[in-house]
Amino acid sequence: MHKNLLAFACVDTPMSLTNTLEPILRLRTIVDFPKVRERLRLEHGPAAQSPELLATQLHNVEADQIDCDAEVHRLQSEIHHLQSHIAFLQNQQHHLADYKVCLHSLKSPIRRLPSEIMLLIFDFACDMNYIASNSLRTIPALALKNDSLS
Repeated sequence: MHKNLLAFACVDTPMSLTNTLEPILRLRTIVDFPKVRERLRLEHGPAAQSPELLATQLHNVEADQIDCDAEVHRLQSEIHHLQSHIAFLQNQQHHLADYKVCLHSLKSPIRRLPSEIMLLIFDFACDMNYIASNSLRTIPALALKNDSLS
């Protein structure tokens, strides 16, 4: 049974990542262990295969190993890039969720109450009203609102 080993990787399109797999590495070597083991048992002495043919096969195997190492390195780099992209997108999701909470806070009914009513509510609820205190009267908008309530 002869099998060529193929490596696959995801194709990165300009707009999105797809799940399409395409072959990216085709080995020169046909890996056939039963045939090699049979030759190890049977071929010796004058019946052994020519040294030139073995040298060619070994050269092809070494070239395939180099190609596989390079492909592994390339795919590890791509994985690192994709992991960075995932981390970026997860961070974006977190920021969008926080922003959504802030936007929903703007819809809160209490935000429609006039500032004067809010000031009265805090006067009743708190021991010290920092807005009405003399230390904040230097802020013009607060000074005007506080004077209108007095």
